Amino acid sequence: MKTLAIFDFDGTITTRDTLLEFTKFVRGKRTFYVGMLLLSPALILYKLKLIPNWKAKEYYLSYFFGGMNHTDLEEKAREFTKNRLESLIRPKALQQLEDYKAQPDTTVLIATASATTWVAPWAESHRFEIVGTSLELNDGHVTGKIHGKNCYGQAKLEAVRGRFDLSAYDEVHFYGDSSGDRAFEGVVARFFYRHFE
Repeated sequence: MKTLAIFDFDGTITTRDTLLEFTKFVRGKRTFYVGMLLLSPALILYKLKLIPNWKAKEYYLSYFFGGMNHTDLEEKAREFTKNRLESLIRPKALQQLEDYKAQPDTTVLIATASATTWVAPWAESHRFEIVGTSLELNDGHVTGKIHGKNCYGQAKLEAVRGRFDLSAYDEVHFYGDSSGDRAFEGVVARFFYRHFE
């Protein structure tokens, strides 16, 4: 049976939001907490639903990563994967991922709102496919803007459909943990919500 198993990343496979953890890893905890204080007005507006998810994310990305050389950021992502990320992975989630990978005619896909910059090294090391948010670059440097759409909610579903023909699979399974992941409910054969908590 041809199966596509789709997993959200932050909060589903991991115990914490990797955007925050990666920022601490790259910028240091002191800079992170100062930045969060300075960004708090924008984050409050987002919590009150006065600005969209993608806009709040761009404020955050611009503050912490704007102007950084993307090659340097990719190197930091590889260090993050090696030294920090594995400790954030839920063992039960990883076991489920590996169980799917061991099945014939099964494709495992990580679909994340996080930037592929820091999730791809982990996904690729485990030989999982990945779709996610892309960072906009200008002359090799991070602008702080999102390239295309923030891979969240309906945009995540569109990104998956843009990469895979869901009708080509006998079954499509999805694992998620947030309200944005509800976009897959009713679309896939089996929808698992907060399955590993």
